[in-house]
Amino acid sequence: MDKNKMTGYIAVALASAAVTFGVSWFALDYSRRDVIKLGEEMSVVNECMDMLKENNYPISDEDPVKGAIVGYISAAASDKYTKYTPANSDEEDMTAYVNTSGTALASGFQIEKADDGNILLTEITPGLAADKQGLCAGDKIVEINGESVTAKGYENIANKMLGKQDTKVSFTVLRDNKEIKIEFVRDHKYNSSCLYESIGDVEYIRLRHFEELTKGQYDEALKEAENKSKVLIDLRNNTGGKTEVGVYLAAQSCGECEVVKHAYTGKDEIVSMKQEPKLEGKKVVLLVNNNTASSAEIFTAALKQHIEVTIVGENTRGKGVYQIVNLLDNGDQFKYTAGTYTVGDWECYQGVGIAPDVEVHMDRELIGTDDDIQLKKALELLD
Repeated sequence: MDKNKMTGYIAVALASAAVTFGVSWFALDYSRRDVIKLGEEMSVVNECMDMLKENNYPISDEDPVKGAIVGYISAAASDKYTKYTPANSDEEDMTAYVNTSGTALASGFQIEKADDGNILLTEITPGLAADKQGLCAGDKIVEINGESVTAKGYENIANKMLGKQDTKVSFTVLRDNKEIKIEFVRDHKYNSSCLYESIGDVEYIRLRHFEELTKGQYDEALKEAENKSKVLIDLRNNTGGKTEVGVYLAAQSCGECEVVKHAYTGKDEIVSMKQEPKLEGKKVVLLVNNNTASSAEIFTAALKQHIEVTIVGENTRGKGVYQIVNLLDNGDQFKYTAGTYTVGDWECYQGVGIAPDVEVHMDRELIGTDDDIQLKKALELLD
């Protein structure tokens, strides 16, 4: 082989190798772009940490890596329901301790640690002590008995919300960027999630929350309503509960309920039930407000589609998404929104809610008082 041909072959081989290397490098660079970007951002973290150490700053004992993961997931999530919780964290333990306590269950509140370190009230059960004394879902408790929650630490102070029957605790609550002082009287006596009574010729049923025990309680309420032609169901401040319970209660009322969970993966899951309709043929009014959510909205949507009902009050919250909770290999917990759901033939009302047929605006604090104009309007429509 002459020298020129050999040189040509070598040149082609080198060019081919260069192209292959370039393509491989581009693919590697493309696939690792996020990792490289993260590495670049971490250099900023290291720079800040070096400054703290150089100035003898008292660095927290908390694991910064876990904190970084919590923050990363929080920033990446497109909704408020997706979150990462480190295993056996003081935060997780304290949240579970408070939320399963007699005080929380009887007083009607649930909490979690807010992003800013304060105590976030995630659920307020209508008709119970927390609701009656003016606490609302979404409120942040920033002080307990004059002590700052962030200064003391959520993990060290949240349990001070608890106490014996009729004892008092002072809260400073942040709501709409305004601080409100509330002298809270604790309750320790657990109440039913379904209350019912006769108001004249109307059977009044108040559904506070959807839990397993609610099924039997609601069945008893429907028995009391058998001989009544008028039924008023109050769902105000009912933030939901178990989807299956909402489906059961709806089916008992109107005969059937079908919820389709539309996973982001493209797969659908159907939760449905058929029963003998207990409210068919009766005059029915549903009371809702902007704190009626989740399973309570499923109940509302099902009844509106299958029997004659009039919805009174305010637009519901509009929670048409569902979550999945997974335990990670390292023991940490990851809860994420897995998809949307629809009820019957309706489109998903996530972020939209369900509009009332008769709109009546009223402060939540007036529920159950002599100034409850929503209740008065509902009774007027049933007259």
